[in-house]
Amino acid sequence: MSTSRPSFVDSDPSGARTRTSQRRSGPIRSILILQTKYIGDLVLSSALAKNLRLEYPGARIVFLCDSRFAGFLTANDIASEVVTFRRSHMRGTPLRRAQELIVTLFRLRRYRFDMAIDITDTRTSRFILGLVGARVRVGYQAGKSPLPWLDLRSANVKAKPFGYGERHFLYRYLSPLEALGIDLRQRVPAIEPSSSQTAKALALLDKFHLRQSAFVAVHAGASFPGRRWQPERFAAAIDRISAETGLSVVLVGSPDEREAAEKILATATTPIVNLVGALPLETLPALLQQARLFLGNDSG
Repeated sequence: MSTSRPSFVDSDPSGARTRTSQRRSGPIRSILILQTKYIGDLVLSSALAKNLRLEYPGARIVFLCDSRFAGFLTANDIASEVVTFRRSHMRGTPLRRAQELIVTLFRLRRYRFDMAIDITDTRTSRFILGLVGARVRVGYQAGKSPLPWLDLRSANVKAKPFGYGERHFLYRYLSPLEALGIDLRQRVPAIEPSSSQTAKALALLDKFHLRQSAFVAVHAGASFPGRRWQPERFAAAIDRISAETGLSVVLVGSPDEREAAEKILATATTPIVNLVGALPLETLPALLQQARLFLGNDSG
């Protein structure tokens, strides 16, 4: 089903979707996606954004995200715009957290969103969803207050924990589409770097005398220590891959991953181009597109 007007739905205890009402809420011109987690979650969320663009052509897609990831979303056409927050402030003192939350809410409300979709599903994101002022509010926990005025502050479209009968976490972020009655036209993330980012990536290859599809990109970082493979094992894998394939090696990562990169450089015998901390996140997809192979952690 394709429609410019959202369907308000709920789920029965067995998980089967039933239509509870049809409400004419006007055209959808601006959509907020609350995704305050990490880069892997944003990549998965790009499939949600793409399907929303297909369903609502011309609508402005705005992400609420960590300030570190803003350029990645806009440069790769995942979001039209972003509203950012500083994670360090949200984890700070109660006063600093309150200040950051108030400033973020003020900036969000200026957009006058027609729809807001909370795929973060935390107490903070649910609080923001209720106060952002959108007519259509999609979340995993719909309001059930006996007082109607309280329900106006929570989700009025309830999404299943996982959508379309699937269990991969990707389908948690696609579940709001099913709740809205939107056909799933793109199931997996497909990030297409812009021509400007591709040009930057090709310039880097030229600078370091690397050929397209003739190098392996290695990322040794992950958000949590338990997901990080040991640097010496990365070094051993790099040496073996290089010896067996003849591929060049490029290390990528954020500035806070330099320590792991230095250990790899000190241990591996293979010449390595080190771009850790030097490559903007928004250019990374364009560089990876030119690689023959990627080696990294299971980051989630």
